[in-house]
Amino acid sequence: ALGPYTFAYSAKGFENESDKSWQKFKEDLLETKEILSTKNIGFIVLIVPISIQIDHHEKLNKLNFNAKCGNINPRKYLLDFLNKVQVEYADSTEIFNERSNQFVKEGNPKSLFIQYDTAHPNAIGHYLMGLEIYKKIKSLDF
Repeated sequence: ALGPYTFAYSAKGFENESDKSWQKFKEDLLETKEILSTKNIGFIVLIVPISIQIDHHEKLNKLNFNAKCGNINPRKYLLDFLNKVQVEYADSTEIFNERSNQFVKEGNPKSLFIQYDTAHPNAIGHYLMGLEIYKKIKSLDF
């Protein structure tokens, strides 16, 4: 089961609803891009992982969400779409995995998410998200 992530992962039995949700998301994102473009405002999408996408965060998954119940990898699906429509993004998934692996290597029990919450990063996670956004803005010279 995937609970709140059912549509994002296009879980078995929910493919049609998932397709509709993804289509609405894509339309809204393109509309946002167009509005900001007409106002000459830069647009960057921040991709924030959920804990089931991050190494060594299994203990936070108290409801046993299982990404294998899905038909798609939502991160890859989103990245493919953003690249196709040329929307800039900052993806914090890799830096979350790097920090999580570093914690394990150090024997540090810290997490990047609020305890037993698969969707909300804690202060460390927010710091990492800030680093990714900062790097992206600097690279684009907004």
